[in-house]
Amino acid sequence: MGMGIVERQPERPDFFPGVEEKMANLKNTKFKLYWIGFGTEDFLYEAIKNLVASMEKNELPYTYRKSSGGHTWASWRIYLSELSPLLFK
Repeated sequence: MGMGIVERQPERPDFFPGVEEKMANLKNTKFKLYWIGFGTEDFLYEAIKNLVASMEKNELPYTYRKSSGGHTWASWRIYLSELSPLLFK
């Protein structure tokens, strides 16, 4: 989504600076698929929860895959195998 890399800052409530403007831009793109994959031990877990909350607030439909584990290749392999077919529907 082009939000860039976020440093781990669990004490910061605003994990994605300018998120409201970015959500408005996403609404205008009218993408057909918003897909989020994350592990419960991912260092971005809190940021992802905030992202999902913001998407819900802005009525952006999304699909997500929550799994155990962290921000690892093993998790991404699973996510890619589930996401790839959705890109070609």
